[in-house]
Amino acid sequence: MPQAQAQQKYNSGVFLQGRYEIQVLGSSGWKVPGFGDCGAVCNQYAPLTNACRKVLERQTYDIVFRAPRCEGRVVKERARLTAFHNGQIIHNNVELAGPTGPPSDLNVQLPGHLRLQDHGDIVWYRNIWLVELPEEGSKVYSPA
Repeated sequence: MPQAQAQQKYNSGVFLQGRYEIQVLGSSGWKVPGFGDCGAVCNQYAPLTNACRKVLERQTYDIVFRAPRCEGRVVKERARLTAFHNGQIIHNNVELAGPTGPPSDLNVQLPGHLRLQDHGDIVWYRNIWLVELPEEGSKVYSPA
């Protein structure tokens, strides 16, 4: 698809909790990435920089996601996200306004799943790692 344009260049996405999409798209060389371009939190945040490699080159993402904090059905703290694309930070602890479209569901107080999306374009994913983090860090200093 090197000759394809805009949303036709391996258009895909990674959904966190099945609700929050990080856009995967061939946008190498674009000077100012937008809300729907590679690395964007779909329709909420454009990436800070365009870190996209050329089409047909392997892309890497490191994403730290913090689920919303809820009491029952009430959201006390929104979801947060930090993301690196090809080793460059593209989102720094951004607060997500809510699920992006099209989410699996809107029940943000419930656990969700990792979902890989496509639009009929050829995309391969490999070496996917998921590491669960504790809800809170330690409040105690203990020097080594």
